[in-house]
Amino acid sequence: MKLKKLACSLLALGAFCVNAQASVIKINDAVLELEGEVKTINERTYVPFREIAEAIGASVGWDEATRQVSATRGKRQLSFKAGDDFFTLNGEKLDIEGSVENIKGVTYVPLRSFSESFGAEVEWQANTKTISITVARPEEVDSSTEGEFTLSDVEINRADVELKITFPRKDYGSELNRLLSQNSEKKGKEFINRLEGEAKGAKFKVDISVKESYEDRDIISFALKEQVYMGDRKVSSTLCPLTFSKRENTLLSESEIFGPDADLKKDGKNTLINLVNNSDKFYFDSPEIIDSLEEIPYYINSYGRVVYTLGEGIIAPETLGNIEAEGNVQIS
Repeated sequence: MKLKKLACSLLALGAFCVNAQASVIKINDAVLELEGEVKTINERTYVPFREIAEAIGASVGWDEATRQVSATRGKRQLSFKAGDDFFTLNGEKLDIEGSVENIKGVTYVPLRSFSESFGAEVEWQANTKTISITVARPEEVDSSTEGEFTLSDVEINRADVELKITFPRKDYGSELNRLLSQNSEKKGKEFINRLEGEAKGAKFKVDISVKESYEDRDIISFALKEQVYMGDRKVSSTLCPLTFSKRENTLLSESEIFGPDADLKKDGKNTLINLVNNSDKFYFDSPEIIDSLEEIPYYINSYGRVVYTLGEGIIAPETLGNIEAEGNVQIS
């Protein structure tokens, strides 16, 4: 399948589903204790609506006339009713993965779609079977992705490509802001070049979302999430880091970040191969696929550790979404 080959060639992450076998759910690093059961429906994780809404700080409402429930947090208001395969967010229809379910009188929602509707970041840690949800304070939600560089109608041999990059609305200082913009643009153009030869004549759009993932006294790291759309369809997504010295305002190399002896390629392959060897959910030839990869995408999490990522359909069925596993390499 052409799109699958495209995903593999880009080491894509894809629009991931939260893994159905999650053992732990965390919100801003705190373990979420639910009174209701966590459900698995079509290999997606569902949780009781009221409990997850209140856990992320949303107020819950009920409209008897329309039979709709609502959740309000900051400037975002979400409403829906049982059976809907969409949410209404601030009056606009928002398609979701799965649908709203009524199970024995309790409203259940797909965890990933609901959380992301409020601007949360959802990560699946395969080796610990943990779903990590990071949600900003309500007043930060609508100001988190302003600032934009757009490159439109770029001709890459055979396809028009539009590049859009969004940054956090935060002043890191003029020099660091310049470096972040400059290097994000460079990454975007490098990524576009990888599309050469794929889906000749298609119209591509590449969206890059830049988000801060780690910071200490000396360095700051950003995760660049690159999503590729062919027409209106998202076909792939991948992550990569940009890490800077706060003192020198310079882009740091891997050896400067992790030390000269760190071997991320080896650690990434070992981490992922160990993961697939301990589960029957992956393709039988996953170890060979992993071993053949020239690079393993990664980002640095809030603990300063490397998290390796592979996209849907590469080493497991697409229904499992993207695969992430925390490695042994960390900031030195």
